[in-house]
Amino acid sequence: MVESPSRITVADVNALIERGEPVAFIDSRNPIAWGSSKVKLPGAIRIPIDEVERHLQTLPRDRRLIVYCT
Repeated sequence: MVESPSRITVADVNALIERGEPVAFIDSRNPIAWGSSKVKLPGAIRIPIDEVERHLQTLPRDRRLIVYCT
């Protein structure tokens, strides 16, 4: 099932994880923002927002995708 993009809160993400729903995190920060950040989510897939279209075929299809940036 494909859903339209929507905003989700940290509490919502925690609830998904606690229910055992599979999720994948996509870190869409640009290389400068990513490189200067001290916070990086382990296991997140790094795809800068301006490159997402090029990588659509490589994104997991078996789980909810949670895209985040700064």
